[in-house]
Formats: sequence, C-alpha cells, structure tokens
Amino acid sequence: MSNCHGKANGNVLMFTRVVVFLELITFASACNFTYDPITTMFEENISKLKEIMFKDYEVEVIENFDTDNIYCLEIWKLYNIHTMLKNKTAVAVADSGLLRCHLEIVLNETKFIEKCLFVVPDTCKRHKKLIVDVLNMENETLQNLQGSIKNKDYQRCLNITCVSDTFPGRQGDKDSIHHENLTRNRLSDFLLLLLVPVAILIGIAFVVYNRNCRVPEETQGQQV
Repeated sequence: MSNCHGKANGNVLMFTRVVVFLELITFASACNFTYDPITTMFEENISKLKEIMFKDYEVEVIENFDTDNIYCLEIWKLYNIHTMLKNKTAVAVADSGLLRCHLEIVLNETKFIEKCLFVVPDTCKRHKKLIVDVLNMENETLQNLQGSIKNKDYQRCLNITCVSDTFPGRQGDKDSIHHENLTRNRLSDFLLLLLVPVAILIGIAFVVYNRNCRVPEETQGQQV
C-alpha cells in the first residue's frame, strides 16, 4: 500500500510541475494589458525632453514595418521607439544630469512594453532619423494607443513583420513575406492553444492512474 501511495504522490508532484511549467510558458509569452498603462503625463514629459534634447542628434529606428498589419502596427512602433531610447547611444548623449533625468522619465512612460517578448526579423531595416522626430512619433503613437490598449491581446504581434524596401515595385515579394509571417503567427497561436488540452490530458491520466492504484488496496482490504 505504501508503494502505491508513493507512486501516486510522485505523479502528483510530476503533474504539478508540468502545470506550473505550462503556466510559466503562457505567462512568459503573454502580451496583454488588463488596465491602460499609458499615463496622462506622457505628452508633457515628452515635450520637456524635446526642449533640452539636441535637435540635430540622429538615432536609428525601424521604418519598414508591414503597414497592412493595422492591429499590431502601433504596438510595434512603440516597442521600436522604446528600444531606441534604451540604446546605449541614446543614453550616452544624455551626459547632463537634467537630460538624463528627463530621458529616464520618458522611458518609464513606455516601460510596460518590455513585458512583450518581440522577435525582430532580419527583414526589418533601421534608418537614421532625428531624435526629435522620433519623440514626435512616440507622442502620436501613445495618443493612438491610449484608451484602446486596455484588454487587448497582442500575442499575435510578438513576431514583428517587415517588408522589403529594396524593390518597392515588387508586390509579389511583399505578399510572400506577409503570407510567410501570417503562417508563422498562426502556428505560434496553435501551439499555445495546444498547451491547454495537453494539461487536461495529463490531469485525466493522473486521475485514472490514481483510481486504478486504489483498486488493489480495496480488494486486499475485503479479503482480510
């Protein structure tokens, strides 16, 4: 009887570990917000940074996002800008205490985007832009997302898609890239959904095993 319970306890432990592991995978790949993380101060904070930022300073940002993906476009732009502002080059220019302070304040405005584990493919190309123009773009992007970001699931947006800007006239290349990325996103969603039935099947297997484990004990008790 003790051996049987020992096996059952071992299966309980194994089942618990599997469930926790699946939950961690789901949480790690999550990109949704149950509240609106955008503050009411972002416009003022960005404006203050622009006033003291070097007007001719250039930074590199991605400019060839797949604009057909309207659902993900704004969140990609925000991630792009936040990553640029965190870049060592952008931070290095903030050599004065005041400038660095305002840069950190603006970074905190978009820090919530770090929970989303975006994947940037090689097709995304970076180009130089004035940092003041990028800050204007950040302000516009936050305006577009404010109020609408709440309760939205951006899981499908984790694989960023960009289009080739080398041959703008070749629509076939753009369609091919879009189809490839769409297929990859659907596969990612399917694998994530597969985690739920797998966890359920493991739970059922454990219950069946535990029930079969009790049968010999009950039979042995009746014989005695």
